[in-house]
Amino acid sequence: MPLDADYFAGEATHSPKEFRHRFRINKDLFMKIVFGVGEYVDYFKIKQVCIGLWGFTSIQKCTAAMRYFAYGAPPDTTNDHLRMAESICSQTLYRFCQAVIAVFGEDYLRAPRADDTARILEKNAARGCPEMLRSIDCMHWVLEEQET
Repeated sequence: MPLDADYFAGEATHSPKEFRHRFRINKDLFMKIVFGVGEYVDYFKIKQVCIGLWGFTSIQKCTAAMRYFAYGAPPDTTNDHLRMAESICSQTLYRFCQAVIAVFGEDYLRAPRADDTARILEKNAARGCPEMLRSIDCMHWVLEEQET
């Protein structure tokens, strides 16, 4: 499969930098997610289908789900490069979200604690944005500077 050869084989065609650019996540974190959801639910493990062919790998299924998040891609766009039907992609996204919440929710999907908030404020102050806790695109900082 081209996906494996391009990004996951020992002699992958694309570098880790290209992986990060295309997947919007570094490869080690991506693989941590793949292994985490694969251990949580059998849906992400490769299986033989009833006609004897092999189904989709956990990497293919996680790639489909992550593309939704990274690019906002609709389910039918994965057919071109992953050869997955829209219905499989929709089911994969649903199961992926359930697995990520179950596996990583306690550590990564929780409300920030006081030490988290202090660390974020300190980091943003060093970047020149004191008292900024969060911002998607920093547009409110530009507007505030123009108003003063």
